[in-house]
Amino acid sequence: SKIIEIPVYQQHVEYGKQTAITKGGLPVEINPSLNYAVVQSQAGDMYVNLRKPISDIEKGWLKNAVVSSINDETNKWKPDSIFNHREVFEAAIVVECNKRVGKWFTVSQLRTNMIPPVSLTESIEKKTRAVQDVQVAESQKLVAEAEAQRKIAVAKGDSAEAVIASAGRAEAIR
Repeated sequence: SKIIEIPVYQQHVEYGKQTAITKGGLPVEINPSLNYAVVQSQAGDMYVNLRKPISDIEKGWLKNAVVSSINDETNKWKPDSIFNHREVFEAAIVVECNKRVGKWFTVSQLRTNMIPPVSLTESIEKKTRAVQDVQVAESQKLVAEAEAQRKIAVAKGDSAEAVIASAGRAEAIR
């Protein structure tokens, strides 16, 4: 017989550069990192089934489950949604991870450390500029309308003054 020690406290792991595919087929670079803990009551069952030291499980079985969860969840999201709602996106990955590994592990504090491709960055910048241009144009339109209203009010005032002055001269002549 042999005694195998399996730590059940929180541990941190970083998996190097990977590629995930977003909805629509855009590849993005990820560098996932996370915290995990072995479910204490299931440590023996995990060892009986996987027959490896925890470091090997971390580098093999757990990594495959985590990266697969990230890939599957990333494929459900459009690229701009991922970057606009990163906290919701990463929370969804944690839920998916825990579905897959929950028998033996608890995954928490997952970060994809996702880096958008240059083409997506440029696209987002163009979209942002376009939105800003529209806002500027709307502001300029409001300013022009206000200026036109001011000119109309001044013109009405000037014409009213002229009418009153003419009426006064006509009365004086009469």
